Amino acid sequence: MRISCGPDSPFIHPRRFLTQMPIHTLTAEQFGRVLHGQDVNLPDYSDAPLVKVFHGQDILVAIMRRVAGTLFHPEKVLYGPGDPLE
Repeated sequence: MRISCGPDSPFIHPRRFLTQMPIHTLTAEQFGRVLHGQDVNLPDYSDAPLVKVFHGQDILVAIMRRVAGTLFHPEKVLYGPGDPLE
């Protein structure tokens, strides 16, 4: 279920909270891997230990922890494999 986060909405857009974490948008392949708890490489060259990953612009999929270099492991997956994308 998608929640509207427009200017008239009482909800905060997911990209506007936890601002200290870098944001990445997943490819279709990465999206599937994250939903099943697998590690993915992300183009993040900061020293941040945690990142937020999204499917599209407004679906927060997971919070991921850096394992080594650009390899990240899903720490908290917020979206299930059976959940609809709408």
